[in-house]
Amino acid sequence: MTEALVEQALDEDEDAIEQLVELAKTNPGELELYLPRLLEGGVLWPPTLFRSLDADSKAEIIARLDATEEEEWYSLLLVLAFARGAEVEAAFRRWTTAPPPGVTVPMVYRCMLEAGWLFDDLGRDGAPAEHSAVPGPPRELYGATAYRLVPDGEMETLADVPCPWCRSPMWVALDVDTADPRVAEALAHTGWSGRLRITTCFLCACYTTTYAEVGTDGSARWSDHTVRPEWVKDKEPEQPAGFRLALGERHPNRYAADPWNEGGSALGGDPDWIQDAHVTWCPGCGHAMDYVGMAGSADLYEHGDGAYYLFLHAACGLAGIEYQQT
Repeated sequence: MTEALVEQALDEDEDAIEQLVELAKTNPGELELYLPRLLEGGVLWPPTLFRSLDADSKAEIIARLDATEEEEWYSLLLVLAFARGAEVEAAFRRWTTAPPPGVTVPMVYRCMLEAGWLFDDLGRDGAPAEHSAVPGPPRELYGATAYRLVPDGEMETLADVPCPWCRSPMWVALDVDTADPRVAEALAHTGWSGRLRITTCFLCACYTTTYAEVGTDGSARWSDHTVRPEWVKDKEPEQPAGFRLALGERHPNRYAADPWNEGGSALGGDPDWIQDAHVTWCPGCGHAMDYVGMAGSADLYEHGDGAYYLFLHAACGLAGIEYQQT
């Protein structure tokens, strides 16, 4: 089965590539023996295929990038960034000051960020900062484990706290507490301790990144950092209708989020982007925010399309909400 899919993928069969992507999510190790063939055949996208790439292949890519300007340098950098490993981290740390031929330092950072990690000496807005004498370990932006967020009763809204743009009741996108060991595990990478309640406008969050000021006591309010696009016109208030998402059982692995199908919402783990990967910056300090989880519209209401991606920067007490749809 896998052998046939690989052959079809090498013939540029997009359906076969999609099936391999799903296999890489459910059982990354299943593809390990086939990944060198995909690399040799020029199948470099999506980079999530290569999470279980072997050490020899990683070393070969690093050597190629160091030696000459590669036409596919961006795809190769992303392959390495998702594959990880000590040798990859060492190469990326070196490239943050001396990038490969034809590669810019900001793009080195961008590839790390898309794969969910960066070095602790990253400066504001992704600009390189001075390296410490003893470099610290990479900072993980994604959770090491993921738990299901499952429909549980009616969607929670705040009638007395309307959206400042459309006056619709605010939506409670997430309400969890690290007193629950599952939450503490899923959010360990964020450094958050206490209740985390993220609110936004269910409607206006579809137009731009929205931010909320959050506290460990569960307080949450619309942040003035949220910038209204000029093209967003006044709308009539609307009562959001759908389901509340509550914490459920553990997903089989950290890659199990699925924005297209029911049961794909998750707390923690890695994001599964509908469109391009999006790095969300903290509007308070300019550093990358940690990914918290995803509320898929398929779990929020019948025939739902799209997903809300939730982010947090604990140090600034700010949460961010990104929306994507097909």
